[in-house]
Amino acid sequence: MNRVDRFLRDAALTLARFMTVTARLVGRLLALAWTWLLRAVASLARIVAAALEPLLGPLRRLLAPIFGPIFRWFGRHQLALLVLAFVAPMLIAVALGALGWLPGTRSYGRPVDPQLTLTVAYAPVTLTNGTTYAWKASTPLWTLVALPGPGCVDRCVGQLDLLHRAQIGLNDKQSKLRLLYLGAPPAAADAAPVIRAWQIGRDDRDALARFRPGAPDSLAVLLVQPGGVVLTWYPAGFDPLGLNKDLQKAFR
Repeated sequence: MNRVDRFLRDAALTLARFMTVTARLVGRLLALAWTWLLRAVASLARIVAAALEPLLGPLRRLLAPIFGPIFRWFGRHQLALLVLAFVAPMLIAVALGALGWLPGTRSYGRPVDPQLTLTVAYAPVTLTNGTTYAWKASTPLWTLVALPGPGCVDRCVGQLDLLHRAQIGLNDKQSKLRLLYLGAPPAAADAAPVIRAWQIGRDDRDALARFRPGAPDSLAVLLVQPGGVVLTWYPAGFDPLGLNKDLQKAFR
């Protein structure tokens, strides 16, 4: 992996982080501006109402026989209407979720269907130190599983480095994500500093063989939840920046 590739990779990650921080800042500024706008509108409404009171008084008395019963009905059912205002959005969200429409939950990977839960019995992994990998740790920890194709060289090592940087991008939550590499160690000359961030092991029963790519110097990734459930599969050729966005959402 030459210097140009590293520079482009670092620039892309820096741009992604800058865009994330900028989006959060803009969101906060818009929320603050909206609050100020509502206060200004409320103040203006009170001023206008006070100015128009001489005209609105007779009009109110004229319309009272028509709208009076409506206002009294709303007054008697204030509590029910208040509860409905809080419950209705949740009911709508549940209905939309049942129909498969979940706004803001787009994933850059593929769902694993049927659901797959990794356990020591189903998918035993032996690490290089001879211990067995615990899919379900004593403390809740996610796992990013790297599955290389035949021969992990330049492109594969570059993606491993990007995934490690995505872990670092989680900041104070990076310790909650483990990096697990299943396969022969990379053969690239500059792979040593990259692979140092990963636990290396072997898939003893080839339980994950269907997710492993067949092309040379390629890489597929699985995102595994703390309970061992495979949340997402990123086949060879996945978008590292998209995977980074998925991690940001998962650890939000």
